[in-house]
Amino acid sequence: MERALLGIFMFMLLIASFILGVLTPLNPDLAENLARSVEDYIEDNIVPRKDIVELGIFIFSHNLIRALPMLIPVVGAIWGPIVLYITGIYSNAIMITLGVFGPEKLKIAGLALLTPSTILELVAYSLFSSESIAIFKYLRGERDYYLSYTVAITIVGISILLLAGMIEALEIRRAMIAPSFLY
Repeated sequence: MERALLGIFMFMLLIASFILGVLTPLNPDLAENLARSVEDYIEDNIVPRKDIVELGIFIFSHNLIRALPMLIPVVGAIWGPIVLYITGIYSNAIMITLGVFGPEKLKIAGLALLTPSTILELVAYSLFSSESIAIFKYLRGERDYYLSYTVAITIVGISILLLAGMIEALEIRRAMIAPSFLY
């Protein structure tokens, strides 16, 4: 039960970190530079990948690189919120350059958090971040915890990230071909 509560707490902390990043005031020049870097990243890494599976694997590997440090004892519980805060900062920069301000920002951020791929990513990140605390407890000598749980949770988390990557690839392709009035 304690692990489930820790996972739920981490899930909420990750969401709060993302929202905090979205609400952080940014200098217009910084916002422009960050938004341009996202645009360049998309042009260089997302657009050229025409195959959905290739794009899904790319997204999965990108997310996994950010997720694995979340398993480091204690550090992972700090790293997870930092990753989501930075994601919120970049989202904020994009919204600023598009002229989105005030309550509209929160609405867009909330909608972004409700996409299936984002929910799955948050679940995986919550598992990894909360597991870092459990590993720390084990290393401190609390032997009521088994490392086999860590292996199982890691496999489940990686599987969730793979599924999230594939779903996100489908979401991206759909957004690229669908008329804008559908959104």
